[in-house]
Order: sequence, then structure tokens, then C-alpha cells
Amino acid sequence: MRLFIALAALVALTVPLAATADHVSADWDDGNVGGWFPATGAATLAVWPTDGYGGGYLESYEQPFTYGIAGAINYAAAYTGDFNVHGYVRMQVAVSFLAGTFDTVYIHIRYQDSAHNGWYLPLAADLGSGGWQWFDVSFDPHWIDQQALDAGWLQETSSPSFSTTMSDVYHTGIKATGIGALSLGLDSFRLWDGTVPPVEFSWGEIKALYR
Repeated sequence: MRLFIALAALVALTVPLAATADHVSADWDDGNVGGWFPATGAATLAVWPTDGYGGGYLESYEQPFTYGIAGAINYAAAYTGDFNVHGYVRMQVAVSFLAGTFDTVYIHIRYQDSAHNGWYLPLAADLGSGGWQWFDVSFDPHWIDQQALDAGWLQETSSPSFSTTMSDVYHTGIKATGIGALSLGLDSFRLWDGTVPPVEFSWGEIKALYR
């Protein structure tokens, strides 16, 4: 028994549990938008209970075509502020192109307030597919600009350096651009800190390793 406790404690230290991580997630399984807002004033949000990547999902649509932007943004404390303090180093999201002709889909991090822009990361999606596509992105909020650029991030005008942006985030969003009556599905959004292993273990799974 003592050996089991010692081994379990060692694993708990070397493979931290997901429950102890600083993270935020949105699955939209409860029928609510959960504090998310449309990407623009011309877009609308709706929550559907089934047919998501897993369970419900969030739909953002722009009908009729106005700005050619669909998506959702969040201003809540867990999605904003200093990503260094949060410890965020991973983002995950599932997207589905439900209607319209899309040009790009991207994660968007805006700096400080509405007077600034920020940085965005285009996702390597199959824009012609209507099925769900899952993305898992690693990043470092301390990156200098060249490191962020090398990782695929792009800087907008009227925005500071990547590290400065990540130190004072105004909103986090997932957006897509295109033409026509756009409809974008979003599901399983995650922001994780560095304690989350690639494979997450429950306490029961840790105990099972030593049976």
C-alpha cells in the first residue's frame, strides 16, 4: 500500500492532472452562448444541442452578406488579461463550415482595447469541407515577433509586439472570412496551461497503472 501511494504521488507530480490546470473551455452543450459574442455587429450566434464535434455547438452566421466575417469572441477574464499569468500555452478548437464560401479561418487575439488590433493565427483547414475539423495549437506568450511569425502568427496594423499583446489581451476569438451567407460552426474550444500533458489522466487512471 505504501508503495502504491508513493508511486501515485510521483506520477501526480510528473504528470499533473487536468483538474489542477489553469484552463478554460467552451463546449456549448448546455444551450447557452456562455459569454461569447458575435465577431461583428452583422453576425449572429445560435447554440444547437446536437451535431457538434461532441454534443452541442455554437453557430455564427452572417446573413445576408455584410462584412464577410463570421465567428465569436470572448471578453471574460479567463479569456483575457495576461496570458503569462494564466500560463496559457495551448489552444484547441473544432470548426465546421456550414454555409458560404470561406477564404480563411483563424484564432484572433486582440490587444488591450477596441482602439487596437492584435495577432492572428490562420488554421490549416480544408475550407471546402462541411465536416468538423479539430485543431490543437501550441504557443509561447513570451515569443519575440520573429518566433511568432515562424509559428504562423500574423501581426495586424495598430498592434504591438506578440509578447506585449499576450500580456494584455482584450479578447480571444475564432473568426472566418468569406463570401455569401456565411455560417460557421464552433465547438470544443480550450485554453490550457503548460501543466496539461498531451494525454490527460484521471485519478482513477493513475491508480489503474499500479494494479
